[in-house]
Amino acid sequence: MKIVYFYAKDGKKIGPLNREQLDDLHLTPDTLVWHYGLTGWIPYKNLPKQVAKQDESSPFDTFCAWLKSKKKESAPKAEFKPTPVVETVKEEPVTSIVSETPAEPIEKPIVDHETIVQKEQQKAAHREKIRRGWKKFLKIFLIIIASLCVLAGCILAFGYIKYEYLPEKRLNEACAELETKWAEADHTDKLVMALRILTIDAKWGYENVPDSKINVQFAAPKRKAALKLIEDDAYRGSAASQFLMGQFYGYEDTYYVSINYTKAAYWWREAALNGNADGYGNLGWAYENGKGVTKNMQKAIECYRNGAEKDNTYCLYQLGRLYENGVTVVSGYHYEQYKSYQGNGPRYSGDIFVKSGWDNWDSYEIYKHKVTDYKTILPKDLDKARACWQRAAMLGDEESKAKLQRIFE
Repeated sequence: MKIVYFYAKDGKKIGPLNREQLDDLHLTPDTLVWHYGLTGWIPYKNLPKQVAKQDESSPFDTFCAWLKSKKKESAPKAEFKPTPVVETVKEEPVTSIVSETPAEPIEKPIVDHETIVQKEQQKAAHREKIRRGWKKFLKIFLIIIASLCVLAGCILAFGYIKYEYLPEKRLNEACAELETKWAEADHTDKLVMALRILTIDAKWGYENVPDSKINVQFAAPKRKAALKLIEDDAYRGSAASQFLMGQFYGYEDTYYVSINYTKAAYWWREAALNGNADGYGNLGWAYENGKGVTKNMQKAIECYRNGAEKDNTYCLYQLGRLYENGVTVVSGYHYEQYKSYQGNGPRYSGDIFVKSGWDNWDSYEIYKHKVTDYKTILPKDLDKARACWQRAAMLGDEESKAKLQRIFE
């Protein structure tokens, strides 16, 4: 049977230990020890040495082994009963256990209850201190987290008010004001607003509201109505509206209208016929560059002259430019014949072969070459050019002023 030992230290029972572990502690001879079978505690020096040679198995261990064997026997899957192991215990004479010296009276370990209570109180106080420290830390931590959440909420609220709520409120107020103006405007004011609605980079005059957002929220839904308003006024014979219709169709990336030079030239002609000097200038540009009409420099010069007579600065500048270089146009063409000897072929690609022959033992070929005829419809005249630019400069045209300084000064 395995024997386990306990020893007393500072009023406490320490164990269980086997005999080897107990001997390795090098206890003092007066240290109180105890094991199963003793009626009380005895000094370590009175512990028989022969006990170490006994079979060290406790009754508790024997009971556990017996209980395990019973469980195995009662298991449903067990097909056989384990053979019980009979442990032979070497019995020693009882006289070996009894010490030859007379046994000293057994003294019970002295337990200092006050010391134990003090230690328990110290442990409790230490645990309470730690608990309070953690409680204080968590409280501070929660306060910091709550403060950060409040600060973040304030920042988000400030950002929302400044960058979303107030701009949207100002935009809605501006659009509501423009809606009122559009509904209450007379015909002339409505035409002015319609022109602004159709202009890509329109300026609406609101300091804290982007013009681009007004163009999207207020102007975009009204573009068709605005174009229809100006077009109806143009059909009624308004030279200003006719010129604007030409601008809408003739200028790219300026208005919310698809480019169409044919319609632009038509409306510029209508505006010019109704006495609009700007219409003459734009119609002259269309004839000069062949935009929406057949290129015709004679009609372009005529348009510039008509606009210049009305003191239109653009027409005066363009007419001076034409006088500066003169205007020569193609009047027609004729054919000229030439000989090509020794099979050299035509001088120019596209020449027409006429016939071949011999001349003093040399072979030749006759080709017909097309020659373009030109005529001057506006002779070069720097005096007239300067006169046009001077007139335009007097009317405030900066481009004409720069031209005069560059050429005549």
